[in-house]
Amino acid sequence: MPPSAGQQQAYTLPPEKYQAAIELNRTLDVLYFVSIAWALLVLALMIRGRLGDRFRRFGVWSVFLMVAITVVAGLPFSIARHALGLAYWLSVESWRVWFLDWTKASLFGIGLTSSMAIAGFALVRRSPRRWWFYGWLLSVVAMIAGTYAMPLVFDPLFHDFKPLAVSRPDLIAPILAVAEKTGQSISPDRIFEMSASDKTRTLNAYMTGVGPTRRIVVWDTTVQHLTAPQIQTVFAHELGHYALNHIPRSIALAAAGLLVVFFLLRNYQPGGYADLPRILFAITLASFLVEPVVNSYSRWQEHEADVYELRIMSTLVPSAGDNSAKVDQIMAEISLDDPAPNPFIEFWLYDHPSTNDRMRFARAWPNR
Repeated sequence: MPPSAGQQQAYTLPPEKYQAAIELNRTLDVLYFVSIAWALLVLALMIRGRLGDRFRRFGVWSVFLMVAITVVAGLPFSIARHALGLAYWLSVESWRVWFLDWTKASLFGIGLTSSMAIAGFALVRRSPRRWWFYGWLLSVVAMIAGTYAMPLVFDPLFHDFKPLAVSRPDLIAPILAVAEKTGQSISPDRIFEMSASDKTRTLNAYMTGVGPTRRIVVWDTTVQHLTAPQIQTVFAHELGHYALNHIPRSIALAAAGLLVVFFLLRNYQPGGYADLPRILFAITLASFLVEPVVNSYSRWQEHEADVYELRIMSTLVPSAGDNSAKVDQIMAEISLDDPAPNPFIEFWLYDHPSTNDRMRFARAWPNR
């Protein structure tokens, strides 16, 4: 049941939406943990069944086959999540278009993961003593190249993008006013609108790319539902990521973490492609266990961007904190964000502060 009036939270929902949000998010939480357990079980069965040895005759193609099995094994969970999106009216994407998107993303992932694995095995063969260092370098280069190419290669596979100056020229002046207040110089050709409304009802904006490809993307659903001052607030948050160099800092931190991991594994000598299921099992388990650390860091960055946003918007609109909280409320209500997240789920899975925490912080801002 929703909180009583005396216990009212910052983020509120009508009773029927409150119940829907609770049901949706509890189901998604269970799906996540079951999907991880399923992925580990599939890999364990591949190891027990010596699938790597059975596929040895396929040579390098065995890598693509084994990676493809792990991707296809996760399809039921992807289907379940999309079904929930449709049932709770978050998604408007047809099953045909959704399956096409899933296929494109899966082929892209299979190709990238398999290529990295093949390159890694080649490094072990050619440099048994220093493979760990060259593997680390390869991983860092791939991470930087992937971040650089994401807005140019991957994102356009799923959505159309156009300069916001073309689709909504009336918003450019308010947005640039935000940038001017920060002393940041951002060209209008680095601000894009993404066509999200043909697939989702939810609102969002994000920063992507690095160096020459760095840009801020605002979903068309965000433009449709928010006022100009509210869009300024969203932009100020994303500009915070831009100004605070969150992407380069994240890459540097990930590179440092990977260096430690590769160094610890320096004496490991895989026995060829047949060992891939064991390696994928270890990576899947390690990624799951380190997720709270990664998400804690992400929440800290998001809070930094929130503070940046409030400082800038305080010079542009009255009651910047209330304005920011209203934006959070609108976006969360459309997305059916969890109004009462379990603390453990929040700790393990949330890469943003909860909507309640963000709204409370924003509403307290004028008193700071």
